[in-house]
Amino acid sequence: MALPIIKKISDSTYSRRKVNMPKIIIGNGFSDAMVGDVSKNSLAVRRTAAVEARRLTWFVENEDLIILPSPVSNELISYVNNIMRTQLSQKNFIYTSQDPLEPKIITSEVLLSERMLSQLKTATQHTNNWQLFPYFYTSSIQTLADVLQNEAHHCPTFLTQSGADLLNQKAAFRAIYAHDVPIAKGAVCRNVHELYQQAKLLLSQTAKLIIKQNMNASGDGNILVSIDKNGPFAGIRDIIFIDTSKDFTLNMAKQLWDMLSDAHGNHQLVIEEYVTNQNTLYAEYNIKSDSSFEMLSYGIVRMEGSGDKRGNGIANWVGFEIPYKANVAPSFLNHCNQLARTTGQLGFVGRINFDAIVCEDNQILFTEVNGRLGGCSHLAHVCQKILGKRFLDETTLITRNRVPIADFKQVILLAEKLKQLFRHSGIIILNEDMACLRLMEYLVYAPTKAEACALEQQFLHQLTLIQERCKEII
Repeated sequence: MALPIIKKISDSTYSRRKVNMPKIIIGNGFSDAMVGDVSKNSLAVRRTAAVEARRLTWFVENEDLIILPSPVSNELISYVNNIMRTQLSQKNFIYTSQDPLEPKIITSEVLLSERMLSQLKTATQHTNNWQLFPYFYTSSIQTLADVLQNEAHHCPTFLTQSGADLLNQKAAFRAIYAHDVPIAKGAVCRNVHELYQQAKLLLSQTAKLIIKQNMNASGDGNILVSIDKNGPFAGIRDIIFIDTSKDFTLNMAKQLWDMLSDAHGNHQLVIEEYVTNQNTLYAEYNIKSDSSFEMLSYGIVRMEGSGDKRGNGIANWVGFEIPYKANVAPSFLNHCNQLARTTGQLGFVGRINFDAIVCEDNQILFTEVNGRLGGCSHLAHVCQKILGKRFLDETTLITRNRVPIADFKQVILLAEKLKQLFRHSGIIILNEDMACLRLMEYLVYAPTKAEACALEQQFLHQLTLIQERCKEII
């Protein structure tokens, strides 16, 4: 495959990238540095991770390269070009797998393979002035920059020494940030005996506890142990119900330890009181080289139980509602500002996400920090382009992912039709996967929440009609 040759332009730095400096964008989500033992990733997880990585397509500019685990369709590239006023083609894309049914996660081994290095050296042979833009700035990203001898990619020491890895670990989160913001009662455990004793202590005080892998994403490493059988339960992958605290035995602790620990970064587990909440919140910040910061977006993480086929009341992430306008929003953002301030003082530069819950008594508890891009990052980028920098003040956004889709072209036509019917409102199709999962992700925007919800409901209704027509044709 012919790759675009990156042209030589003026020098820059990691923290002050010139607008026209070409990037190598790397979709290394769900890699070894993020989840630990990638051999435990099921095919379903790998397919989902590959689809989520395609969100980075929205960041690609004409002279950029992007590395992804599986192909992006020509239809999605054309759609992005139309929205972002770019001129992208398949020449901008490097795929670690050409088969959408068998994606290859961009681990350290894959990124630093001779095949990948050869492709990148060919594409960058005429200049050393370009910028790495990874989903997650891992040690393998720095090694890549060193191997390619990039002159323009000057990165803060905190990142070059794997600092971002720390900011994606649950144990480090509790150690670094517990002084700054309220967090759930709990502890970091380094062996099964600590886990057992801490669980017994917590279960003597509460009916629910959560055990978290030190490294993972999207709640995939979280297991709930609960005496209380009343859900919904958000942010977990599985539930173990027990009748009394005495039912949590040392043998159960050993089984959980064997299930969640590994030698790839999950050598510690975190155990916490599971607190019932009204809402799950997020805020994304950009931290600059002088430790100053800006808030990019914030809102509610939409949770629904539709994906739990076991009937356990597990609520899954389905999208965002942006911004968050409740009375506790100022307190949440004040805490986020403190987290950003502390993170900047560590030397971190780049995008970071702060997650929290709003408890039933309106208390805010922070649950984790992710020193990388997240499922919200492309939203702020797209909205600044089409709605302007004040979009948080003037617009309500609603997103939904993993929406069944039968015909991508018909969905685009439907979005355009509804845009004409709703004043100052619209729908953007953020992602699609017709080749494998037959799912899409969308963004609805409108002046108010009521208008955004009305547009979303109309869109979903019309989507159902399209699905039914396609079934009749088949």
